[in-house]
Amino acid sequence: MIRFTLTLIAIILSFSVKAQDPEFTQFYVNTMYLNPALVGSNSCPSITSMYRNQWPSIGGQFISTSVSYDTAIEKTNGGLGVMVMNDNAGPSILSTFGASIAYSINQQISRKVSTRAAFQTSVYQEYLDGSKFRFNDQIDPVNGFILPTEDFIYGGPVTYMSIGVGGLISTEKFFFGYASSHLNTPNQSLIFGNSELPIKHTIHAGALLPIRASMNEVFDWSPNIIYRQQGDAKQINVGLNVNTKPFIAGVWY
Repeated sequence: MIRFTLTLIAIILSFSVKAQDPEFTQFYVNTMYLNPALVGSNSCPSITSMYRNQWPSIGGQFISTSVSYDTAIEKTNGGLGVMVMNDNAGPSILSTFGASIAYSINQQISRKVSTRAAFQTSVYQEYLDGSKFRFNDQIDPVNGFILPTEDFIYGGPVTYMSIGVGGLISTEKFFFGYASSHLNTPNQSLIFGNSELPIKHTIHAGALLPIRASMNEVFDWSPNIIYRQQGDAKQINVGLNVNTKPFIAGVWY
């Protein structure tokens, strides 16, 4: 009866649980993850790889990796990008793998102002490794966790599709962008019922301002701000990057 009661409480509480997307710190390097409208905005094809290991000392860290490729398509005045991502929560107990493709279109409004719009579609698969759970009926008084459990362990996998859009308006020095992910609020429940992935809203703005250090040396300083909201989770990041090719240095809060 105690086990049944605790399980029932956990199921009821799980109806209000809201998940979040993994977050990387190098925002403007991982352009497709920030805003699909940035796909193809570089003058040449680019490959980006990311690795995050959060809280490694506690043994239940979050490890996230992503690899993306994007290129401009001159014939259509647009850009195409693909990205794969893997996220492990805890010691590989909950894993999420995703693959995305995005296409952007550039439109010149005037000689100094241009806009970009993008559409992105992604497929995700989540899996819960129940073999790494530990229950009290597995404990042997002498040898520890060696006994089989009578608890039924749910774990998926579950596969779902996600839709996203993005937009960007820029001048020679300033830019403003907005992106929205998971517009279809996909169901990512690993057991039963409905566990919607909330829509993620991203607003970012900044500037690229050249400063001449000498007759032959010019570097850019770029103040930026990013605001994100997904469900009840909100974050704001402000920072300043200094670009002196081929290096970029910056401070963010």
